[in-house]
Amino acid sequence: MWLGDDLLQNSFPRLLLNSENKGDGIGSYGKQVNGEWVWELRWRREEFEWEKILVEEFLSLCYHWECRG
Repeated sequence: MWLGDDLLQNSFPRLLLNSENKGDGIGSYGKQVNGEWVWELRWRREEFEWEKILVEEFLSLCYHWECRG
């Protein structure tokens, strides 16, 4: 998945390692609800506190920039 000109996996490698849906298309990370994208991130294990900050950064970037699959 791309964010601007960079792959999200390059910016957030730790999140990708813990993701249950790594390697899947963008459709596995969320869905359209009433015409808006809703993220449904699934983790292999509970995130550490510092990883929760990464998730917040990831979501903030995606809401402000166009993410492309």
